Amino acid sequence: MKDFAYYSFRDEESDGLNLNSRESEERPIILNCAGSINLSNPFTTHNRKGRADYYLMYIVEGKLRVYFEDRSVTVCSGDFLLFPPEYKYKYSLTSGSVAYYYAHFTGSYVESFLGRLGFVNLPAAFSAESSSALSGFSEIFDICSGAVPKAELYLGAALEKILIDLSCNILSEEGRRCRLNKSLTYINSSLSESISVSDLAAIEGLSPSRYTALFRELMGQAPMQYVLSLRINQAKSLLSLTDLPVKKIAELCGYRDNHFFSKAFSCAVGVSPIQYRREYR
Repeated sequence: MKDFAYYSFRDEESDGLNLNSRESEERPIILNCAGSINLSNPFTTHNRKGRADYYLMYIVEGKLRVYFEDRSVTVCSGDFLLFPPEYKYKYSLTSGSVAYYYAHFTGSYVESFLGRLGFVNLPAAFSAESSSALSGFSEIFDICSGAVPKAELYLGAALEKILIDLSCNILSEEGRRCRLNKSLTYINSSLSESISVSDLAAIEGLSPSRYTALFRELMGQAPMQYVLSLRINQAKSLLSLTDLPVKKIAELCGYRDNHFFSKAFSCAVGVSPIQYRREYR
C-alpha cells in the first residue's frame, strides 16, 4: 500500500494536525482530505485541539492503540474508527507496523446521515467484515489523481458509499463470536497436533494480529493461552481417569517433549503430572 494524500484546501494558519480541517454546510458532504499511511516506527498522535470535521480511519494492516476519554482499545485490520468534530483524539503504535486509510469530512447533512447509519455516541471503534471500503478508497484516490469534472461531488458520493458499506458490515457481538467458530472447532479437535496462531488466523481468513485481538476480546485470553488451558484440562482428565503413561498423555495433549509437558503442567497446576495422578486417581 503506497502512501497517498489529497487535500481539498489547506489552512496555513492552523497547526500540522489541522491544516485541512474545516466545518462547512456548502454541500451535503465535503471531503476535506483523504489518504493512506504506512508506518513502522513507534509513534503517538495526539490532537490536543481537535479538528473541525469528522475523522474516519480504516485499519488495513497491523494494529494501533486508541485512547478514548474513559478507556483504551486496540484496533486491527478490518476495524475502523470515527471521531467527531472537536474531539481530542489520541492513538499510538508501540511495536510492529500499521497501515491505514483515512478521510476527514464535513457537510450539511453529515451528522444526520451518520445517525441513520447507526454511527452514534462518537467517538467509537467498530469491527467490520467483507467490506468493500478498500475499493471505495481506491475510487477516491483515482478521482483525486485525475482531472475529473466536478470532482468534489464524486468524492462526496464515494465517501458516502464507504460509510454505507461499513455500516452494513459491522459485526454484532454474536457475529464476532461466530467469526471464531471454525478455528475453535479446529482447536478442540486437534489438541494432539501442532497449533499456531498463523494456522488459526488462516482458517478464519484473518491476519494473525487481527485474529489475536478478536480472540482476546471475545474469549478473554490470547489464542495460545486458550489452547494451553484446554491441553492442561485434558491432561488432568487423562491422568486421573486412565492408566496411560505420562509420555503418551503428553503426546495426546500436543507435547512431543515429555520434559516440556511436565514443566508446562507444573507451572499451570502447581504440581507435576505424576504428583497430580497420585493425588487425584
